[in-house]
Amino acid sequence: SSFLSRASDGNKGCNALYYLSTCNIPPGGIYSGDMNKQTQKALLSRLRRIEGQVRGLQRMVEEETYCVDVITQAYAIKSALGAFEGLMLKNHLETHVADQMRHGKENKAVGEILKIYRVSQRKQ
Repeated sequence: SSFLSRASDGNKGCNALYYLSTCNIPPGGIYSGDMNKQTQKALLSRLRRIEGQVRGLQRMVEEETYCVDVITQAYAIKSALGAFEGLMLKNHLETHVADQMRHGKENKAVGEILKIYRVSQRKQ
């Protein structure tokens, strides 16, 4: 079976691939302009955690903490930002991209995804 069909098997909460392949999108699309409150809460929680990690990193530098420990903390922050980016991308695919596809704006959707991909390649 294809990846798209596997992604949708038994999936009650349509994910982005499921929407793009088989889900019936309600008239007007799925994107109402409001971020899902649960997703928003999770994103804000992650950002607050990252903010605390950055403050801790700043303290470590001020206190002249051992370099390896500072670098380890910096990598933890990068990892937390990566998780934030992944959740934000998931939200974008499930809302904006699905809505754009529903309304015949495939080129815009593809362009945005390619832009995100290009930015991610520069980070490496």
